Amino acid sequence: DDFVFQKDIEIIDVFAPNDKLKTTKNIPLESKIAKKEATKPNLFQVDFFPEGGSLLENVVSAVGFKAVDANGKPITIKGEIYDSNNELVSVFESVHDGMGKFQMVPMEGKSYYAKIKTSTGLELRQELPNVLKQGYSLSFRAIKGRNIISISTNQATLAQNPNPSLTIVCKSRGISYLETTQTLTETTVSFELPKDKTPEGISQITLFDNTNKPQSERLVYIEKEHDLEVQLLTDKPSYQPNEKVTINVSSKSKSGEGRSASFSLSVTDTNGVENDNFESNISSYFLMESDIRGKVHNPSYYFDAKNPKRLEHLDNLLLTQGWR
Repeated sequence: DDFVFQKDIEIIDVFAPNDKLKTTKNIPLESKIAKKEATKPNLFQVDFFPEGGSLLENVVSAVGFKAVDANGKPITIKGEIYDSNNELVSVFESVHDGMGKFQMVPMEGKSYYAKIKTSTGLELRQELPNVLKQGYSLSFRAIKGRNIISISTNQATLAQNPNPSLTIVCKSRGISYLETTQTLTETTVSFELPKDKTPEGISQITLFDNTNKPQSERLVYIEKEHDLEVQLLTDKPSYQPNEKVTINVSSKSKSGEGRSASFSLSVTDTNGVENDNFESNISSYFLMESDIRGKVHNPSYYFDAKNPKRLEHLDNLLLTQGWR
């Protein structure tokens, strides 16, 4: 169900009276009380998502988090991470739509919990996921234009299984485009994801052990620069209802040479008002939403070229809603 396309379509009766008092029905007192209690805003939820799947003893881990209110809307939070000895380990704060991330090194024999506070003063104590004693972890970093994949483990795992041969499979929209095998002689090995082989959009990167059992998985977003400038020109600045519209589409390289391309087009009547609510569009659905569980809040925010933080915030979305 998470991957079935759904869209809410609002049906408006333009001939309905503006005075809503006339259309209000008499609701029994019992249901009014029940509804008020059900919508009492005293709950919020925070979930923690270790990168690659699980926390691992003595391995540096990035942990994504997402905070929502009782209605599933994102909220702003900040908090602190403590170990089982009540010693402060890390601090964190949401940076966009209730999401963010922090780093920690889970130590042997310890468990962890978070003390969280919302902007309205509500407080919550939340246990972090259990720490595994052995295993493998997958992480991703974009460093100076290079996409780096790292496999990490601990000494306990290497002692149990020295020099393991691990396979990484990269898929985009369900189709495998890269498979590589890495032998782990130390606790960490890194390699670069080749840009020429990586398609644009979300890639699913899965780490398999030598028995072909999946150990860790991570969704990453790859953006590519296109040597293409598309321009739309209409024959008039505004139109009457049902009037024919003629659009000229020009597609050129940045140096001005003509380029052939395939196009998708969506048209929205804004009545002269700029749209700032970042609803779903062709790019956000094709390149991102179709690969992520559940509803994404303001999806086209992550494809707004004027937003310098969009890729960083998109990675937080993949760490949380795209967690495996």
